[in-house]
Amino acid sequence: MTELEGRLGDAVREGAEPGSPLADEHREVLSGFHALSVPVQVSLGRMHEDIAPGLTFWLRQAIDARARALGVDPDKAEWE
Repeated sequence: MTELEGRLGDAVREGAEPGSPLADEHREVLSGFHALSVPVQVSLGRMHEDIAPGLTFWLRQAIDARARALGVDPDKAEWE
């Protein structure tokens, strides 16, 4: 997870677009700890500001874009 957090922080600092595949990788890594639905990922993605300033906002955009692409409305996502 630490390696992914580093790459997420780098993505924000380098101005990467939120459409990055890092959102899928974030979900895959967290799924190794427990089942992780897209709505749960939406909730967890809000807690990353300590890694890099702006990461929470960036990751939220990335996760929300991916959720929409998968047919999940992130504004209605609930912890399952």
